[in-house]
Amino acid sequence: MQRRSSRRGHCDVERQKQWRNNYQFFKSDMNEHALERQSLESGLRHALDRREFELYFQPKMDLETEAITGAEALIRWRQPERGIVLPEKFHTIAEQCGYIVPIGRWVLREACRQTKSWLDADLAPMSVAINISAVELRSKGFVKVCALCWTKPDWMRGFSNSS
Repeated sequence: MQRRSSRRGHCDVERQKQWRNNYQFFKSDMNEHALERQSLESGLRHALDRREFELYFQPKMDLETEAITGAEALIRWRQPERGIVLPEKFHTIAEQCGYIVPIGRWVLREACRQTKSWLDADLAPMSVAINISAVELRSKGFVKVCALCWTKPDWMRGFSNSS
């Protein structure tokens, strides 16, 4: 234990030496990045209420039979000023700001609603893959939301974006 603590101390001293008398010039792209993030965060705050998210379904196919065997649910944000924003642009910010759980629950409910509508239209049952954030998996009530989606489809009819 003593040795490990001693090494940490040595690393800290070395790091301090490296940064001593060191400075960086302000770059305009630093400010642009901060403004971009702030704009995305502000837009995400209201995107669910404004119904700006859309779910697309990418088919999974059996290459031998050419039959559709399932689908993957893919979220897109149709942001009024930017057009379609892909998840890699907003996912991390949504996680950091606490918006990922309500967004993820919307995705789950919407995917279940769409799956039910395909079944109601007498289409063959198929699996639908949904990407779920680790933050969402750990969130309170996640298992209950999953159970409600699959066991009580009528529950989804009354779904409000604000829940």
